[in-house]
Amino acid sequence: MIPVKELTLSLLRLLPLAIIEPSTAIVFWMIVFLSAIQYKKVAANEARIYGMSKNNSMEALVSGLFYGLAGGVVASAFLVFIGVSLTGSGVAYLLPLALLLYMVNPRLMCFSYAGGLISIMNLVSGFPRVSVPGLMALVGILHITESILIRLSGQGCSTPLYLRNKAGRVVGGFGLQRFWPMPLVALVMLVVPDMTGITGLIHMPDWWPLIRPEEAAHAPDALFVMVPLVAALGYSDFAVTCTPARKVRRASTALALYSVTLLGAAVASSFYRPLQWVAALFGPIGHEAVVMLAGKRELSGESAFVPPARGVMVLDVMPNTPAAGVGLKTGDIIIEVSGAPVNSRTELMDMVAKTPVFLEMLVEDMHSGSRREVRFRGVVDDLGVITVPEEGDDPHVEIRGSTPMKGLLRRLVGTLKAVKGRLSRR
Repeated sequence: MIPVKELTLSLLRLLPLAIIEPSTAIVFWMIVFLSAIQYKKVAANEARIYGMSKNNSMEALVSGLFYGLAGGVVASAFLVFIGVSLTGSGVAYLLPLALLLYMVNPRLMCFSYAGGLISIMNLVSGFPRVSVPGLMALVGILHITESILIRLSGQGCSTPLYLRNKAGRVVGGFGLQRFWPMPLVALVMLVVPDMTGITGLIHMPDWWPLIRPEEAAHAPDALFVMVPLVAALGYSDFAVTCTPARKVRRASTALALYSVTLLGAAVASSFYRPLQWVAALFGPIGHEAVVMLAGKRELSGESAFVPPARGVMVLDVMPNTPAAGVGLKTGDIIIEVSGAPVNSRTELMDMVAKTPVFLEMLVEDMHSGSRREVRFRGVVDDLGVITVPEEGDDPHVEIRGSTPMKGLLRRLVGTLKAVKGRLSRR
C-alpha cells in the first residue's frame, strides 16, 4: 500500500518552496510576468474594440495563480504516486524549449511539443541524453492537470469577437485564453551507500516507481527525494459553434483522453523500449490532432451566433452594466422592447433611447425557447450588450484554420526562404 498521508503532507510542505526559493522563484515569477503581459493584451484589445474591457487583467492573473497552485498539488500527486523521477528525464531542456516556442507563438507554449522534440532528438541521435519514458510521462501528467484546469476555469477569460469563417461569413464567437503558472513537487534519485543514519524515510511498495530511471538499475540502494519545480500551462482556443462553457467541456474531455493515453504509452515504454518511439511521436502528433479536430469542428460547424429569424441575439454582456445587472447572457434573444418588436441592433438602440426609464424587454432563451420579461430600474444610457454581427459588420479576427505546428512550420519555411534569398544576392 502507498503511504498516501505521509506523501501528501510531504509534498504540501515542499510546494511553497517553488515560489520562494531563488533557484525556482525566478522562473516562476517570470512566468507570472509573461502571463500578466498576455492578460493585459487581452484587456487592451477588448478596450480597442468595444471601448471598455470585459476582462480585468489583474483578476484574470490572480485567478490563474490560484488555479495554478491547485493544479500544482494535483500534478505533484500524480508525479509522486506514480513515481516519475526527474533524474535523467531531460526536464532541464523542457521549460527553456517551451519558452522559446512561446516566443514564436504563445500557443506553442505546450510541453507536448517541447517534450516530443527533445525525445525524438534523443531517439535519433542520442542527444540530449534523456529518459524518454520519464519525460513523456511528465508531459502526460501535466496535460491531465491542464484538462482539469480547462474544465474548471478555461472560460474565465473569454473575449467576444466577430470572426470571418472559411465560408467568408462574419459570425459571432469567443476567443479563450488562460495561463497557469504552476509550482510542482517532483522526484529525483540519489545514490546513498549507507542509509543507516537517515531518518524520516517513507517506505514504498516494491512495484514503485512505475518509471524507473536507467541509473537505478545499477544502484540498488537508490533513494528518491522530493524537490520543488516550476511549470507553466496555457490554453488558447476559440468558440463559434457553442458557448465558451460548452467549448471548455469539449476541450477538456478531448485533452483528458489524449493525456491518459500518452501517460499509458510512457509507462509502457519504460518496460518495453521500442514503445518509446510511440510515446515520443504521440506526444506532439496526438496533441496536434486534438487541436486540429477541435478547430475543424469550429470551422466547419454551423455558427451558433448569427442573427436569428426574429429578434436580436446577445453575443455577450459587459460586466457592471445594466444588462449584466438584470441577468442578460450569451444566447438570449431580445424579442421586444417596451412592447415594440426589435429585429436589428439599430432598432434595439433606438428603442432604448426612446424609453430610457421603465425599460422592459421580452427575452427568449436560444436553447430552450422559454421566454421571460426583464425590467430595468432607473435611467439606461447604455445597455452594455454586444449583439451578434449583422450584415455589413467587419470581422475582428480572420479564422485561417491554422494549428500551432502548422504555424511553426510556416515560420520556419519563411525564415529559410529569406536566408536563401540573402545568400543568392551575395
